[in-house]
Amino acid sequence: MPCLLYRCLFTAFLSVVSFFSCLTFTAHAATSRADQELAISHTLHRLYRDYPAAEILGDKAAALLVFPKVVKGGMVTGGDSGEGGLLMSHQIRAWYKTSAKSIGLKAGAGVLSRSYVIMFMDEETLNRFLSQDKWSIGKELSVTMAAIESGGRISSETGSKSVIGFVMDSKNVLAGSSLDGNKITLIEKSQ
Repeated sequence: MPCLLYRCLFTAFLSVVSFFSCLTFTAHAATSRADQELAISHTLHRLYRDYPAAEILGDKAAALLVFPKVVKGGMVTGGDSGEGGLLMSHQIRAWYKTSAKSIGLKAGAGVLSRSYVIMFMDEETLNRFLSQDKWSIGKELSVTMAAIESGGRISSETGSKSVIGFVMDSKNVLAGSSLDGNKITLIEKSQ
């Protein structure tokens, strides 16, 4: 019986530590808008340099929602948090935040940084997105993750979708990633 008690206390301890670590990462100081704009530009440059077909899609898109730094952290409970901008006609029109929560033991637990690029390929879907201040990916908004083929080409099937997503680490687009469960919330509209 004492073994069960120690196991429960240890699990509770890990949960509390994970919870406070998530609070630390989500409460990071906001960088200036100029720094965020530079990070957005850098993120798109990396994506387009490594995957030229993504630039062709980006040029056709009605808008791009770019989160240059989304921090993922946790052990038992975890979460994602980051801020980004909505680009229309190469101008940032609004600022958004993304966040997600997860529960369960994480393999390779710790802190990771990712970038998200979401392309709205048609005006109708973009207008539906703009009509609300909060979205949940996978529920109100369906995002098809870009299928990367050999040689860095993007599947022709990907280009026919209304909303296309890319998740990148510091080196590559991550195949098999999903944004389902992420919440997107409007922070402010640009002047």
